[in-house]
Amino acid sequence: FYELDGEWYHEICRNAIKRGGQRGEHLRANIDRANVHKFRQFRYIRFLNKRAKKRLNTKLFKVQPYPKPQTVKTGLKESE
Repeated sequence: FYELDGEWYHEICRNAIKRGGQRGEHLRANIDRANVHKFRQFRYIRFLNKRAKKRLNTKLFKVQPYPKPQTVKTGLKESE
């Protein structure tokens, strides 16, 4: 994500010229002033069919507990 003049922009605004619109044009014109923000992304799967969990490809996915807020590293200093 990008932050520019108090407005937030998704990365697609910078890359997709046709879909970016006026906001995308403003971001591309002032990209040197924009602050870049990187966030961690978690993807959760809830199985509606309980038997489907057994067929999960464990080579690509492994079952993990939901991350707790105190265990997630945000990259911020303690003073912030």
